[in-house]
Amino acid sequence: MNEPDSIVLVEDDEATRRFLVDNLAADGFRVFAAAGSDEGLRAVEARAPSLLLLDLVLEEGTGLELLDRVRSADGLATRVDPQLPVIVLTGRAGESDRVRSFARGADDHVCKPTRSNPRTAE
Repeated sequence: MNEPDSIVLVEDDEATRRFLVDNLAADGFRVFAAAGSDEGLRAVEARAPSLLLLDLVLEEGTGLELLDRVRSADGLATRVDPQLPVIVLTGRAGESDRVRSFARGADDHVCKPTRSNPRTAE
């Protein structure tokens, strides 16, 4: 069902979205980007990605609402796989944000800005 190595990225900040798309594509991933939750859900339905990268603060709705929609999908009425791996990638670094992400079904919660491996960073 999933396209190999495909990612749907839902990020409202255009500069961050472009940066992530460019870098993920350079690493060989097929990336489909969306700015808001409704557009993101349509991309997940249409593309059947192998991963969803999801910001919490979006143009319309929230990332948690989109995460709820993915996790509550039945896989029959929509083309959304409720088992789709979801990584929350957000600037919201509070412990309560992490807890909410995991409680709603995120597979991981990564805070922006991300850092490279400290052993290889200059």
